[in-house]
Formats: sequence, C-alpha cells, structure tokens
Amino acid sequence: MTNIAELWTDVETGELIDFDLETYPLEIKTDSLTGDDSIIEVTLYEESGGSASDYVAYIDIIFGDEPTYLISSCVTSDTVFSTTLPSEQEKIWTITKTNTTLTILCNGIEVVEVIFSAYTEACQNAWSSDVEKIMFSAGNDTASDGYRQVQG
Repeated sequence: MTNIAELWTDVETGELIDFDLETYPLEIKTDSLTGDDSIIEVTLYEESGGSASDYVAYIDIIFGDEPTYLISSCVTSDTVFSTTLPSEQEKIWTITKTNTTLTILCNGIEVVEVIFSAYTEACQNAWSSDVEKIMFSAGNDTASDGYRQVQG
C-alpha cells in the first residue's frame, strides 16, 4: 500500500507544470497560519503555456488577519471567505474547474464557488479556456508546500 504522503510533489515556484485541470482537480497542501500573510498563487495556462498569450487566469489565497481569496477576471478584489476555514494548521486545498464553475474546498469543506456566468463576460471568456499547465508564482507563492492531482 502506498503512503498517501508520498504522493505529494514539492512546490518549486516559477516552474511550468503539465496539469490538466479539467480532468483532474488540483490539491495544494499548506501549513500557513491566519495572519502570517503567506499566499498561495497559482497561475493557469493553456496548452503550450508560459507566455502571455497562453495565460488563462490565476488564483490567490492570502493568509491575512482575515484569510481572503481572489479569482482573476471574476472575483477581482481580495474577498473574505464566507465560510469559516477549518482550524487545523495543515490545510488541503482542492481546486476543481469545469467550463462553467470553479470550486475550492479546504479540508473537504467548500469555501468558494464561482459560477462564471454570474460574473462579467471577461470572467466567462478567461475561464472557458482549457488549463493544460500550472505555475506556482515565483516571488508571490509563499504558502504552497506540495501539490498533487486528484485521481478519479
């Protein structure tokens, strides 16, 4: 039997990673504390990835005095979570994207649901692209310790 801890890949910021977000949800492991101002920042790219023309969007989760999130082109200012985050220090964030919705769970509890049609046309256009690659932002992402794809 494989130890689940062995399935995590250490985060290397600034590295382009092949990741089909429409097929597999992304899990990110953190051990940040509320108020430490660390950030999860994951940038999403289309097929070839890495250039401005392949950029799709990004997701920020900020561990401020009140933890907040930002979903580029949709939730464009830091927004306090409407659901109380789990109290455990180690958190597993699960990001699931379809053509119509982005959902974020924290330790199995839904904390964000963005239905693209409820936002601007820019939101719908940006998030309708298929994500083939991800990158944890060099210089900005200070919270992400590990990641993995969720197998169906």
